[in-house]
Amino acid sequence: MSRSSSQQPLFSAGSQGTSGSFKSGFNHLNDIFSEFTKHIAPSYHHERPERSIQMRLYTMHKGQHLLIFIMFVCLFFIALLMGMAGPRIITEHAEKATTLRSHNNQTNMPQGPFHIVTPKLSAYRQQLWISAALITKEKGQETFTKTCNVLVEVEGLMDKNRKRLVGGKGHERSRTVRCDDQKCDPFIVMHLGVLEYSHYLVNITFTGLESIDRHFNIEDITFTMITYNPEFTEMEVWFRFFFVIATVVISVVFMVSMKKFSLDDWSIEQKWIILLLPLLLGFNDPIFAWTLTTSNLLPPVCDALFQTSFIFALLLFWLCIFHGLRQTERGIYRFYMPKILLVGCMWFAALTMAILEETNQLRDPSFSFQLNTAHYKNFQMYFIGMLAIYLVYLIYLALRAFGELRSMNFVEARLKFHTCSMIVVLCLIVSIVINRYGKGVLEDNFVARMYTSYDSGSQFLAFYTVINCYIYVLTYVYTPTSAQTRENHLLKDNPAFSMINESDDETEAMLVQTDDTPPSQPKFGGPHGNSASRRPLILGHDDDSD
Repeated sequence: MSRSSSQQPLFSAGSQGTSGSFKSGFNHLNDIFSEFTKHIAPSYHHERPERSIQMRLYTMHKGQHLLIFIMFVCLFFIALLMGMAGPRIITEHAEKATTLRSHNNQTNMPQGPFHIVTPKLSAYRQQLWISAALITKEKGQETFTKTCNVLVEVEGLMDKNRKRLVGGKGHERSRTVRCDDQKCDPFIVMHLGVLEYSHYLVNITFTGLESIDRHFNIEDITFTMITYNPEFTEMEVWFRFFFVIATVVISVVFMVSMKKFSLDDWSIEQKWIILLLPLLLGFNDPIFAWTLTTSNLLPPVCDALFQTSFIFALLLFWLCIFHGLRQTERGIYRFYMPKILLVGCMWFAALTMAILEETNQLRDPSFSFQLNTAHYKNFQMYFIGMLAIYLVYLIYLALRAFGELRSMNFVEARLKFHTCSMIVVLCLIVSIVINRYGKGVLEDNFVARMYTSYDSGSQFLAFYTVINCYIYVLTYVYTPTSAQTRENHLLKDNPAFSMINESDDETEAMLVQTDDTPPSQPKFGGPHGNSASRRPLILGHDDDSD
């Protein structure tokens, strides 16, 4: 070809007309793009071919993906409606300081002491909070914030008028009183995480309210006793029990479908599912009923361990999938160790705070991390900073994965499904979290108690439904098809022969081929002149095993 012809303008008017010019221009741009993709798309010599079991995801069409998404969203809204129609999560009982003072002439306003006897409590009420709110005569005063001290002594009332001191002899803590021109905000006086007795006698004495009384004339104090609604607790027990049974059944079905294959042939998603399912079982807390009937420290500690372990294992799972799909050499030091260190630091900090809060609440009824621990704000800042690093790393791995795997049909299908499902779950969970935190004074540790400050059971049901259904959907799409289970076929995800020239119809036809009809072997050149075809491999007769 002459030099002049090789330098022909891109959109020149040739003998073939306008359509030929556009076609040649498109081919020219395609060649330029192909040269560029060599620097961002992997070649076969970068990574070894990876054997993988044919998953149900490979044979699903767009309609099935849409159906799964619709079912997932429908279950989420069904859980919301069930929670809205169900009982309230908490019940309240209020007592006025003036009423308590009439029963005890020695009580002074506003210092006290105030002697409060709780209504009858059962194990289904789970926990007890007592909050206090000042009522002043002066209206329209300026907004102010004052600090006072609260001395709390709690006694459990037993039979025959016997009493037993709970948490030791008296506990004094500082509390912050915030008032505006209308009213004063309530503040927590004490919290019992375990209810051992049917009645409690709580003695409360305030110091430091004299200045507020002189300027704004404290007229009364409202003490509010807050517990879980027994009807909600009963619904929670059955809801957890349902998910425990469902998780066990799905785990058994998944293990039965995978037992015919060697562990070396499992994909990275299937290996993670076998880890996430037991953690999900712990997240649903099969020993929750034991927590209601004992004051032992073991059940709440196990609850904190189960919840934190599952949540942070899910964060680690998202990182490993985005990175593992484009890197088949997954060594413990170079691949897993950086991710484990990042997520493990958050997990250890959250678990430590959760366990310390559980133990301190049993030792001291007036203890609260949010109000009494100077390091709580530092912990929050540390956790938010680590979470920001995690998000940046996750986005980086996702962009790298989409840049390198977009031409590999099988792997790209896994990548797209993983990304879409993760985004849907994150959106639903973030919407629940935003609606939950900061809504009331009952905020507990934001990892150990995922549902303490819910206004209704709908948020609790929606959160657990999203988490459980997400893992169930992953288990379904990563399970081998029935034909794959019978034939023990494996597929190779080879970056060099990534079905670039195959259409979706050809891919689907290849996946449903049987042993009687051997797959066609179209030859096409790889980037280095090799020719190969993507075909099922018979287990035990492949020389390219990992």
